[in-house]
Amino acid sequence: MTREELGRRIKAVRAEKQMKQTVVADAMGITVGAYIKLETGKTKINIDHLSKLSSIFKVHIATFFVDEIFLGELGVKEMANLGNDIRSMIAAELASPFNKK
Repeated sequence: MTREELGRRIKAVRAEKQMKQTVVADAMGITVGAYIKLETGKTKINIDHLSKLSSIFKVHIATFFVDEIFLGELGVKEMANLGNDIRSMIAAELASPFNKK
């Protein structure tokens, strides 16, 4: 998934929740300009961003990676594999030397 696609999905969730960019940016502790860059894919979205967004929108973090229509077509085994894939992505992000504080 590209940054642009992930940004579009974040924007779609925000629109569904009827939240303004300013409200989400404030809740994340970033500027509106920085938030817009997340939605447009101009900035790399990290696990901290996704965690904050899932909390703000009150959705599971997987919401940003899969479509509800697609989820309805998955069986139990495929759902488990998807969960493992997402956990692997999160673990890789956390292990990244660029993610150290």
